[in-house]
Amino acid sequence: YQQALKFLTSPHLRLQRLEVLQDLIQVYRALNQTQDVQVLLAEATDLLGRLLQEMSLDADKIRLSRKFASLVQLRVDELAHSPEPTHPIKALELAEERKNLCLRWLRYGTYKSTEDSPSYEQMQHLLNPHTAIIYWHISPAAITTFILGHEQPLHVLKPRNPATDNNHPQSPPPSFQQLLKFEDWMKTWKQDYQAYRQFDQRRNQANSRDRGNPQRCIPSDEEKRWTKTMPKSLKRLKELLDIPGIMQHLKQHCPSITHLILVPHRDLHLLPIHALFLDTFTITYLPSIKVGLDNQQRKATQRTQSPSLSLLSVENPLGDLKYASLESVTICQLYPQPYRLPKSRATLSAIQQAFSQPINILHFSGHAEHNLEHPHQSHLKLANDEELTLKDIFAADLSHCHLVCLSACETGLTSQSGLIDEFVGLASAFLAAGVTHIVGSLWNVNDLSTTFLMLKFHEILQENPDDVSRALNQAQSWLKNATKRELKPMIKRLLLKSTSRIKLNKFLNKIDDKRKPFASPFCWAAFCPIG
Repeated sequence: YQQALKFLTSPHLRLQRLEVLQDLIQVYRALNQTQDVQVLLAEATDLLGRLLQEMSLDADKIRLSRKFASLVQLRVDELAHSPEPTHPIKALELAEERKNLCLRWLRYGTYKSTEDSPSYEQMQHLLNPHTAIIYWHISPAAITTFILGHEQPLHVLKPRNPATDNNHPQSPPPSFQQLLKFEDWMKTWKQDYQAYRQFDQRRNQANSRDRGNPQRCIPSDEEKRWTKTMPKSLKRLKELLDIPGIMQHLKQHCPSITHLILVPHRDLHLLPIHALFLDTFTITYLPSIKVGLDNQQRKATQRTQSPSLSLLSVENPLGDLKYASLESVTICQLYPQPYRLPKSRATLSAIQQAFSQPINILHFSGHAEHNLEHPHQSHLKLANDEELTLKDIFAADLSHCHLVCLSACETGLTSQSGLIDEFVGLASAFLAAGVTHIVGSLWNVNDLSTTFLMLKFHEILQENPDDVSRALNQAQSWLKNATKRELKPMIKRLLLKSTSRIKLNKFLNKIDDKRKPFASPFCWAAFCPIG
């Protein structure tokens, strides 16, 4: 790399020079040579700025800026771990600014942002004595965890020293060793998940929902590694993210905390981090703190009139999910004036027309596709091979909608390559369109367990419609601990044919009274409360 920099001095080779600088900075960072990192980072940042100024098209600027996202990420690292007292705050503000830029780039396609990213002082408005924020940032060299507590100084969690020789001057810093272990874990998680999805597709080209065999709806010993090892994998993730360290800090400095706001970054968006805190706190996710502040302001100014249409239920557009339609029909019974779009009626024009009505809740049961490489192509699958795309959602005005519940099986959420920059998914688009709460899924969900979960969620939601996060957390805890005694009353509420009802009851009757058939996080942890 050093020899290459001596060669790459001509003006027409500046892009190649920047690529070498980016790689060399990461090498120096791994070798713990902080002074070299600072010098080269300053040069690379300046060079990137000059190249961006010379470009005229916003699309080219965005593409170049994303390609060299690591320069901003490494700058966040440098500030976060600086001994200067004000630098960690600057690091958090820079990480937040980058998130909001990425959200804006995808929504508007313009490079420059006309909206201000919140200052640290403004971020405090999301906090109260019972609420804290855990904010992660991943660079090519570290996982940085910021903890924001009410009337508490910003805390940057220090990674625990691994059992290696850290006295060597060029030993990788603990933050870098933590990142390497996380990347290895993430690689295994993705590989196992892809193998599970391929197995699932071979077993049933549509989905396990339309087989009518309830035994296929519960993970068994024959399931692939990803489902069977999930509890152990999540336990390891808990160690890698040092959740015990986070809990210890909160216990010491924020003892009255009952609600956590989680702000993930990059690949962390793809993981059920809330499962690591379940039964301890009520959990909410946010794509960025700015989204949360905008949402808070929207809630304060929301119209108080009751909508004329309380629920829009989009039911099984592809017609391949057996329990999805039953789930939707049963949920509709809980709401006044529900409007249903079952199967072939769930077209793009019908949904767009329904969006113009004062919908309070949208419940979608079907399939979603998240495209990490080309986020604009992410969509909900509709009837007649139509799609409700990210672009369509961004363009909609859903400020009248309180909740969007995506009871959807995903396809393609976990790509083989890692995310190099901020993740923008369907939930972010719905929030940008004005929705205050989203419930979304992270993986191909089990159909029967999802039906039970959604019924319990909407049932609890009737008690306090504003507290979506608590309703989902309680529903997940219920499903996790439910025995057949708790599940049988749910079966009675499903509008099943007599043969299907008999099969389900026979299946449950074979289960030991104390067994919890949906205890695995595979059955309940896919769903996240966002907003």
